Amino acid sequence: MLESNMISILIPCYNVENEIESTLISLEKQTFQNFKVILIDDGSIDRTREKILQFKLNSRLNITYLYQENQGVSVARNKGMELVDTKFITFLDADDEYFPSYLETLISNIEKEKVDTVFCSFTRSKVNNKSTECKSMIFGHYDLLSNIQLRTIPTGFFCFIYKTEIIKKFKLNFTVGLKHSEDSVFLWKYLVHCNRGIMINKELYYYCDNEKSVTNNLNWDLTQSINGMKEIESYLLKYEDIFLEDFRKLTIPKSFWSVARHYGLGGYKDYFSRFTKEFPVNEEMDKLKRNGNKLSIRISARIYKLSPTLFYYSLYFYGKLSKKN
Repeated sequence: MLESNMISILIPCYNVENEIESTLISLEKQTFQNFKVILIDDGSIDRTREKILQFKLNSRLNITYLYQENQGVSVARNKGMELVDTKFITFLDADDEYFPSYLETLISNIEKEKVDTVFCSFTRSKVNNKSTECKSMIFGHYDLLSNIQLRTIPTGFFCFIYKTEIIKKFKLNFTVGLKHSEDSVFLWKYLVHCNRGIMINKELYYYCDNEKSVTNNLNWDLTQSINGMKEIESYLLKYEDIFLEDFRKLTIPKSFWSVARHYGLGGYKDYFSRFTKEFPVNEEMDKLKRNGNKLSIRISARIYKLSPTLFYYSLYFYGKLSKKN
């Protein structure tokens, strides 16, 4: 029996001794307090465990701490979900924070409107100085997926509230071994089973640009994001989702563009060259030059079609100039 009106916050941790306390303090400041915290330590070798246990001793938060040998964030999240006995689930990275009204705002909306999910936007600034006005919109299935595809607000899978019953009914979990986009795969699979959802255009989640994070340390594993998009495509096909063709037209080509773009901006010429040889980048850029949702994306796809080398060096020098400024 799931506990009514309760939510579990799942936090995977790995070597976050300097950040985890601020993250947990942000939970103590929540205006809605009917929640549980599940911390899954993925084999930290610093003082993360010590910091968490010390915080737990002096905190009123309902904290469950689990340690595992290092197996990756997907295994950690999956183990955390096995412990959930609440109506809702949400996720928080161990170096990020919630603004005080995050839970209250999202929970009140999902309960009031009886929708399948609700999400907000995030900010990279700890100073939330935007308007206090909270604008919300209710979407049906197609428009919900469309807004995620087009990123009409800055959001991510961590800005969502999920129904535990949907996760358990369809046996949703995080793909083990996928080192990029595993969170996007989980989100899209969940959204396939949502009839309605609410978008809240307010920054309620603080996202930390951690220099140690996977997304800020690019290597060949970045190409696994393509595998993630193909996994989503297969899932949409399995459930005959009406959004499948839209996903094929834009999201998949854009994932190829994104990998090429990151390699160019970071100056990873060897990875860029290998990527363009081993993956059908030219074919996907051809789709994107017609279907890109922004003019800048369509133009850059055309530049790639004209000359991959020109595409690479234009991004490379732009990246260098941006770092200087």
